[in-house]
Amino acid sequence: MKKIIACLLLIAPLTANADNWLCIGEQATGFRLFESGEWKQANFNEGKYLINPAEDFLRHKNAVYQVHRFGQETPDGICKSDFGTSGYEKELLDREGYLTRGDTFKYNRATGHFLRTFTLGYVEAINGKVSNDSASIEIGKCSKL
Repeated sequence: MKKIIACLLLIAPLTANADNWLCIGEQATGFRLFESGEWKQANFNEGKYLINPAEDFLRHKNAVYQVHRFGQETPDGICKSDFGTSGYEKELLDREGYLTRGDTFKYNRATGHFLRTFTLGYVEAINGKVSNDSASIEIGKCSKL
């Protein structure tokens, strides 16, 4: 955790004019396929994420923001639209999977809450066989940097 905070302090001056958020997962649960062939409820490790303006190479995909999971080189997902202009959408940032379909990340800047889902694992089939990738949902909070 100390290393993460140190890294964030180093990049903060470079991105002082942009909106950036640090998001920390608090609870994660879902379903996992066990060796018995049964899907069972399971707990998962919570993640840490950084929401920041999209890098240049993602802007050609109409990305406004990107979501990075700590420890991964490639963004976990991109937001193709900015915060809305009215109603509840005014505070909502909605990200779709960049590398993985079936992966979502929603953030509400008014409450600081985020919700991340990975749902493709349960319905995905590889070569006609059920994937052993889990389906999960994670909740947590984000803080503006």
